[in-house]
Amino acid sequence: MAVLMLSVAAIAQTSLRGRVIDESTQAPIVGAKITLANQNISTTTNESGEFTLLYLDAVDEEVIIEADGYVAGLELINLQANQLLQLDDIRMQQDIVTQAQDEI
Repeated sequence: MAVLMLSVAAIAQTSLRGRVIDESTQAPIVGAKITLANQNISTTTNESGEFTLLYLDAVDEEVIIEADGYVAGLELINLQANQLLQLDDIRMQQDIVTQAQDEI
């Protein structure tokens, strides 16, 4: 019985998943940095633009999304205890100001 309870506890965790894509092309953004401001935790997106953060505190959170060549984004979320929060695709706009400066 103790083994069963331990297995259930290992499965139930507060976590966050999502995918970051280019707003105009819908292509995944590789290496985007995802930061939870209130918990000071960050990760980067994989080759599919996906990320996962595990073992989080159940709190209101500010998710900061940053990627080279894109305008930074901010999402406000509420993490619930022992729940997986699956975000809709996070669409990032290309930073045309930085692109114009690079061309000059």
